[in-house]
Amino acid sequence: EVRENVKLIFELSLMNLGSKRICNELNKRGIPTPGAYKAASGEQRFINLLESTKSSRRNYDVRLWNTDTVNKILKDRVYVGDMVNHKYEVKNYKTKKRTKVPEHERIIVKDTHEPIISRDDFEKVQLMISNRKYENNYTSPNLFKSIVKCKKCGRTLTFCYNKRNKSGIRVYKYACMGRYLGDKDIHESVSIMYKDLEEIVTTRLRSLMESIKNKGDAFIEDIISSIDIDSESKQLDVQKTKIESRLNVITKSMKKLYEDNVCGRITDDNYQILLTDFQKEQRELISKLEDLTTKSNKYKTQFDRIKEFRQVADKYLNFTELTNELVHSLIDHIEIDVNTIDNKKIKEINIIYRFIC
Repeated sequence: EVRENVKLIFELSLMNLGSKRICNELNKRGIPTPGAYKAASGEQRFINLLESTKSSRRNYDVRLWNTDTVNKILKDRVYVGDMVNHKYEVKNYKTKKRTKVPEHERIIVKDTHEPIISRDDFEKVQLMISNRKYENNYTSPNLFKSIVKCKKCGRTLTFCYNKRNKSGIRVYKYACMGRYLGDKDIHESVSIMYKDLEEIVTTRLRSLMESIKNKGDAFIEDIISSIDIDSESKQLDVQKTKIESRLNVITKSMKKLYEDNVCGRITDDNYQILLTDFQKEQRELISKLEDLTTKSNKYKTQFDRIKEFRQVADKYLNFTELTNELVHSLIDHIEIDVNTIDNKKIKEINIIYRFIC
């Protein structure tokens, strides 16, 4: 149950829900908090908290999720299989007061146990958290929060109030702050109206869904063909087979060489010279084989991610409007670029999809 709750929290965060909204969703679903779970497991301190419903903090209810707990879970590397040591240290052994150690000074040992969350999802959540400075105090649409990027400088575009239209309704846009933060000479103003971006993304996603529906499994084959995964993967396999074959020959030759030396058919000096040559070639081939295997595994992983994209996209084939879940399930980020051609500003919008970027 705890494992599934952690997965749910990360899934909600990947849908671009802030910690407050995640808390509301967890409370709405009746998901038990860590404190409530520990109380149910018999830990007396949490039983006392549960009975009093309040701790030393004002208006704190152990049965309800709070942003501190959610943020702590989202930043905990234990869920990706890592072990983190040296989180605290005692500055004064007389008072035994512990102080937090900065994250960059902590000792992290990777892959010590089975992960609950993939490293890719964990890192994506950390990036989203770092880009999310605060929750908006006003209710406004912002489906593309933290994923709209400036192609020129790489910054995340700021979602900001632009003006009111003729009907008195607030109008919003995404704008790059690079020009105001020292990059004025690098690029001109990069911005796009929220409604314009929403229409463009909706149109392109609908076109993508139609393509998936019409092509079926051929959709995956088209992507693989367009980035030449299959051809390059086969070439790597051919090279690996040749190296493995040569390594087998070297192993047999070294064994034969040893037998010849023992039987006196070859002198010790010649044996050592030939053995050294074989061992040198063997080391070089093993190193090449490891490199090829790493590259081959990347292609296989990319192939699996393309199939995963298709599986996720299947859930939204007949979508009627954009939602947070849809956008952040399919889109990794959106690049916005603006160039002046013949005194006209031309905007370029490039959607980079998850799993196949």
